[in-house]
Amino acid sequence: TATVRAAASARAHGATVIVPQAMEFRAYAEFWTGHPRAAETATADALWQAHATGQDNGACHLQAALAMFAALTGDEDVCRERAAAARSFALGRGLGLPAALAQWALAYLDLSTGRFAAAAARLRALAGFGPGHGHRAIRHLATPHYVEAAARSGDTRIARAAHADYDRWARAVRSPDDLALSARCRALLAPGAEAVDHYRTALDLHAHGTRDFERARTELLFGGALRRLRRRTEARDRLHTSLEAFESFGAPHCAAQARAELRALGTPVGATALPTPAARLTAQQLMVARMAADGATNREIAVRLALSPRTIDHHLRGVFSRLGIRSRIELVRLLAEGEAS
Repeated sequence: TATVRAAASARAHGATVIVPQAMEFRAYAEFWTGHPRAAETATADALWQAHATGQDNGACHLQAALAMFAALTGDEDVCRERAAAARSFALGRGLGLPAALAQWALAYLDLSTGRFAAAAARLRALAGFGPGHGHRAIRHLATPHYVEAAARSGDTRIARAAHADYDRWARAVRSPDDLALSARCRALLAPGAEAVDHYRTALDLHAHGTRDFERARTELLFGGALRRLRRRTEARDRLHTSLEAFESFGAPHCAAQARAELRALGTPVGATALPTPAARLTAQQLMVARMAADGATNREIAVRLALSPRTIDHHLRGVFSRLGIRSRIELVRLLAEGEAS
């Protein structure tokens, strides 16, 4: 709410250079509370504003943030395109933060699609400091994902040291969210049944925090651990909870992991019925679809979203395929009907 007011105030007073910064804070608030689609929309708007006001460094940071949001919402091609653009600019300007954020996005994409060794390799690189390499803020944010990737690829030696550093930091800042993630790391590094109490501690701490997406990821990992311990009833409950959360967040890769765990339990799981046209699309597809429905050309959409026209064409083909339509006229009608309902 405060970030929305800040952006509105900046616009009202003609302080257009401040608008992208306010929108960026809003995007991160949406992201941490489990609304990656809203975060992506806010950041795309901030990126357009940054380009319009000549804030190239800020635009680079926003490109990297959009790469991270695209990783969460399953837009793999967009994630890679935005991460490449952000890293290219950042490395040329010696901007450590957006370079590290883009690397984190690519690592998270690997993690959420089961490429654990690749994710661990990328995340290990974030431990390096210096212009264009690592950044302390991203190092702390990415450590829980590094520990997960390392644990699931069987290489925990460096991960234990990384967790020890993260745990010291979490205890210093005393944030329930960070303490929860530290407990989750401890669970991932613990053998067998010893992990259960750590997962319960993590979920108790998550209850006092705000990072709903990470709470769902803890439920997923806990459910998988319980399944392997043959505690089937609680495992099923945890996994259903995580699946419902990921579907509501619009995070298809994480939802697919939850379904795979449920199938391993012998629980048949189908995709949840999605009632509206908008719900059938990824966040990036939805933005493209709405702009196309408003009459924008592919090139105009590409400029607005800072993507290539070829990527926009790819997204529109995906939109038409998912919605079962063949023209922009049908797209206008279908979106209007969905918003009316």
